[in-house]
Amino acid sequence: MLREMTQAVEIDGEKYQVRKMDVISATYLLKFLTQKLLPVFTEAQKLFLPEEAPVSAKKSRKKPDDNGADAFVALLPKLLDAISEEDLHHIIVKCLNYCDKSLPAGWQKVMTGESYGIKDIEYDLTTCLLLCYHCIVFNCGGFFGEGGSLFSLLGQSMKSPIL
Repeated sequence: MLREMTQAVEIDGEKYQVRKMDVISATYLLKFLTQKLLPVFTEAQKLFLPEEAPVSAKKSRKKPDDNGADAFVALLPKLLDAISEEDLHHIIVKCLNYCDKSLPAGWQKVMTGESYGIKDIEYDLTTCLLLCYHCIVFNCGGFFGEGGSLFSLLGQSMKSPIL
């Protein structure tokens, strides 16, 4: 069985791909997620699953609205508070180094080291953050499994029309 080494992503009609990280980079990312973000997402489950709900009711997620927008907006400040500027910079750079954009001449790296490889992408907050999200899910999502994982909760929130 061949390992999937890239994943196609489309953002605002533009084609991107996210590449698999090497073991050391993926382990660093996993460590960061479990140390810094897991407590935030554990708390976020309360937005989807009230404590007083019976176990059987917890299997069907409570959604504050049709697409998770309210939950995402409520979670965002806590998520950003949990991450130092240095950590945020490091994670964004790490993730964007594993993303490419499809251009007429072929695939172009979004970032190499600390340098952006796509004109003006450093000013496109939505695209950069969505690429980071896809990179994290593609490289670490399997570790957390399906269903009630932190990526499932974030995935529900990311279907928000605010993006």
